[in-house]
Amino acid sequence: MGEAVQRCFEIAVAAAGHDGPTLYIDNIERGLHPSVLDALWRWLATVSRERGMQVFASTHSDECIRAAVTAFVHLDDDGLRIIQLDRDDRELFATVQAHAPLVPGGATVR
Repeated sequence: MGEAVQRCFEIAVAAAGHDGPTLYIDNIERGLHPSVLDALWRWLATVSRERGMQVFASTHSDECIRAAVTAFVHLDDDGLRIIQLDRDDRELFATVQAHAPLVPGGATVR
């Protein structure tokens, strides 16, 4: 099994076998070609809605974020929130956006 297939399988097993209200996936795009991210996010959005499960996924990839936004918009699901962590010289702060970066606006929490 290739790394991408194995990664998708790991995510699918984690989501399907998870009984809790929250699923955490670190570096969700690791080992995946950008072309599969749309399908992965559509599946995750569908599974999370059907099971009443929140998914927290970390990424450093703008392509991954855009794929998540596209999937949630396609499914007419407004449950996606993007939390971007930034730091300046003195503090760490989070910017929370709905369907970011395609929808302008967001609340900054300091």
